[in-house]
Amino acid sequence: MSRTVLIQARLPEKLVKDLDELVKSGYYKNRTDAIEDAIRLLIERRLKLGAIGKLVALYLSGKIAKSQVDPLEIVLKEEDVRDHIIKAFGTDEVDEVIGILRRKCA
Repeated sequence: MSRTVLIQARLPEKLVKDLDELVKSGYYKNRTDAIEDAIRLLIERRLKLGAIGKLVALYLSGKIAKSQVDPLEIVLKEEDVRDHIIKAFGTDEVDEVIGILRRKCA
């Protein structure tokens, strides 16, 4: 069994009620199991993003602004990668690529 560490966190009351409902419904045996699962899923999702996904996620969440950094300039140093993006999306401008992706997902 791996060692555990106590982490204290303050959560909105509504979130705790929803968490307790998951436990009550039998999805998890207790709050700890539910929180462990949520954190595991969050970590897996973020790690799968890679460098491009990380920068896009930070950009979309407002943690970085285009005026601060152009994610494509940082990640896509190699011209062939940029060429693939232009071929796929018709542009390498981050706002336009995100807009195209949002329209495809809608």
